[in-house]
Amino acid sequence: MKVCVLSLCEVGLPTAKYILSKGYEVYGYDISSTAIKRAEGEGVLEATDIWDEVPSVDVYVVCISTLLKGDVPDLSPVFDVCEKLHNKRRKNRNGKGNIKLANTNRHAETNLKKLYNINFKPICGIKR
Repeated sequence: MKVCVLSLCEVGLPTAKYILSKGYEVYGYDISSTAIKRAEGEGVLEATDIWDEVPSVDVYVVCISTLLKGDVPDLSPVFDVCEKLHNKRRKNRNGKGNIKLANTNRHAETNLKKLYNINFKPICGIKR
């Protein structure tokens, strides 16, 4: 099984390493070249900061940070990656790419269900 971890920082890199330890092919995406170099040094097969180079995989694990803007979590990075995943799945038309959302910010925890039901499902084309 091929897995791509989106964001290779505090949560994403340990997640990628754990998945790798279970024998899966692990790829990664991050906007930070430092995070990419670190991930490649840890055995992630291929890591990139160029979205179009992210391969089609069986599962995408979203570990994007939701930092605070004042007292409110900034969910724009999550929305951005959801839109990118939706477009990639439409472009490929192969049905690949189950999406898993990892909550990486305790401030967003109470809003995660609302985020998922209102925003994440429609953007990513999830019907359930």
